Order: sequence, then structure tokens, then C-alpha cells
Amino acid sequence: IEGHMDVKLYVKILQDELLGTLSDLGMKKKYIYFQQDNDLKHTSKLATQWFSSKKLDTLNWP
Repeated sequence: IEGHMDVKLYVKILQDELLGTLSDLGMKKKYIYFQQDNDLKHTSKLATQWFSSKKLDTLNWP
């Protein structure tokens, strides 16, 4: 990744790479817990809505 990653790029990477990788590995979304820190792009409305719309659970960072 060149330059600055913003929330739109973060969600694009999730969309383009994460879902395909889970599918390629035969992993069911209901068994996946995605952990991320409290970076603003991770906790943004856009990112949290994306995870919710894809029915992916996230773990809260302490």
C-alpha cells in the first residue's frame, strides 16, 4: 500500500481480499472473529457497518 490508508481503502481491502480468502480456505463466517485495534478507520461507521452487513463478528480491543 502506497501512501495513507483511509477507511475507504481499508473497507475495499476487506471486501476484495478478506471474503475471498475465507471462501478459498473453506472457512465459514460464523466461526470467524476479526480482531483489530482502536484505529479510527477500524472503528469508523463505514467499517463497522461493513462488518455488520457481512455478518462478521469483531472483538473489541481493550
